[in-house]
Amino acid sequence: MKTTILLTSICLTCAALLAAEPAPRPLYARPCEPQVVPAFLPLPIGAVEPQGWLRDGAVSARNGITGHLDEWNPVFADGWKGTPIKWRGANPDGTGWPIEQSAYWLDGAIRLGFVLHDETLIKKIRARLDPVVDGVNQADAGITFIYWKKNFYAGGFEGWAHSQLGRALVALYQGTGDQRVLAALDKVYAAYAGDMGRTDFTAVSGLCNLDAMMETYSYSGDKRILDRALAAVAKMSARFKEWEAGRL
Repeated sequence: MKTTILLTSICLTCAALLAAEPAPRPLYARPCEPQVVPAFLPLPIGAVEPQGWLRDGAVSARNGITGHLDEWNPVFADGWKGTPIKWRGANPDGTGWPIEQSAYWLDGAIRLGFVLHDETLIKKIRARLDPVVDGVNQADAGITFIYWKKNFYAGGFEGWAHSQLGRALVALYQGTGDQRVLAALDKVYAAYAGDMGRTDFTAVSGLCNLDAMMETYSYSGDKRILDRALAAVAKMSARFKEWEAGRL
């Protein structure tokens, strides 16, 4: 009798578990996936938080140069503010090599903030990136992330710096889901210059914007971005054929 009751109880428990609603799983797929479905999907920034020695390294970076670089050098304190940067070699209009260096830092620092779920660091870097977002969204169409310069072609070195800031804004969107950020990315890349830069590797190239462009397209689905990216790749592919034929 006791055995029968025990078996009945087990069966009822199993039936209840099978009938229960499965726990909701996070949806990591993006609105616009490639035709060839990848075997793995990138997780959102912060979905995995480092532990052990990896966390020790991340915390050290936060407490050290990554978290405080702007406090030690005007290049990083003033980059991407649209104001003159008081450092040798900087352009008087707030462009030049300092915005490239600042973009590297902003990209890494915002990602570090999200990985550590450090609201203080996130707030600090957002205070630098949000003005770029607002500047782009409030500007006329055809603007770049260098929003304080109207009708500016971000070619050559400026195009390289532009691509790194694009990565930082993609990271900001991935970490927050803020539609303002996606709107700014879409606005810039949907109308980005078709001639992104040279393909002969004799100078830095705006073609590095393809990374942030395709990330933006995967979230917005704006076909104008895809068309511009494909046109740039086609131009680059033609140059590759010249290389293969020995015409360098």
